[in-house]
Amino acid sequence: MPGTATLNKGGNAQVGQVSCARTSVCVAVGTYTNKAGSGQWFTVTERNGRWGTATQVPYPTLNQASISTVWCAPGGLCAAAGTFTDSAGASDAWVRTEVKGRWQPALAVPGLAALNAVGNGAPGVSSVVCASAGNCAAGGLFNESPTTNLPVSEAFVVTQTNGTWGSAEEMPGIQTVNQGQAGTSLVTCPSAGNCFAGGYYAPVNMDFCDVTNCRWAFVVNERHGKWDNVNLPNEFIVLSALTCPATGDCVAVGQFIYGPNADTAGELLSETNDRWATPQILYSVSGASSVSCASPGYCAAGGQNVAGSAFVISQWHGTWGKAVTPAGILDRYSSITAMACPPKITLCIAGGNETPAGSIRSQPFIVSQTG
Repeated sequence: MPGTATLNKGGNAQVGQVSCARTSVCVAVGTYTNKAGSGQWFTVTERNGRWGTATQVPYPTLNQASISTVWCAPGGLCAAAGTFTDSAGASDAWVRTEVKGRWQPALAVPGLAALNAVGNGAPGVSSVVCASAGNCAAGGLFNESPTTNLPVSEAFVVTQTNGTWGSAEEMPGIQTVNQGQAGTSLVTCPSAGNCFAGGYYAPVNMDFCDVTNCRWAFVVNERHGKWDNVNLPNEFIVLSALTCPATGDCVAVGQFIYGPNADTAGELLSETNDRWATPQILYSVSGASSVSCASPGYCAAGGQNVAGSAFVISQWHGTWGKAVTPAGILDRYSSITAMACPPKITLCIAGGNETPAGSIRSQPFIVSQTG
């Protein structure tokens, strides 16, 4: 990836998100480690088949600010979020957007400080995304005052409409099922006011859980600016990515946990016309970490297989094919971490990372598929 070698002095670079408006314009977002050993974010744009030079995402001018997530679309539209320390010394979360290449000032997530119990941990934003300039959504977690000595976090969402951020709200219905740690980890918005989110919750007391029943998944739709109650697939899955090519037609992917040894496999969850199908388990892979759809029923996903190499899998006419390793990618120590399939085009672009033999540093890559 052009420019990442200059930025990535500490190693461990990877592509985390790719978005394409059409075949000739794409943007990728990723992370790297600088010379001082600090994690940083970069963006890079492709035009007419040629990738530009990666540039660092700037930090906001807030006290002790950190960046937890960045999202970008072609055309200079980006959003970012993270944490900072306010004037009273308490931890809080921030959001900001970039419009036409210009970053707007960061602001504290409205209403989140009121939800979060001071002294019980920092709130955080895990995902932020925009349907269009001025119409975005974000999600994450805040901490409640525990009724026992056990920590309790809850999931929240917050929506921006016509340039104005609303107040953060607890994810509807999550408190009735969560007995421990919950949070919104993924958000996507096919159109303004119509979004889809996924996350996790613990259905049992933290004293009586293991790796499987402390990390159940939830999914939820926002329709015309109002969030539904959470939908519970009742799956031992850690959601990694989701996409909605149309309202009510979504795909979520992640890592399925099974067996007494907590083995892992890939899992594909598909929603068609607001109805969720039976999950598809991929036992040949250790987890799926990215997904994108050109249109409903025409998608691609990727991750890492059980041998430790990157894989991609395509959906055609609503049917998923076989998981394969793209040509030119290392057979070991590689993974697909981002996927983009432009609307109504039989082309997908995948990004990820690989570690060459004899090296301890990972490097980012981009591969494309047609047909």
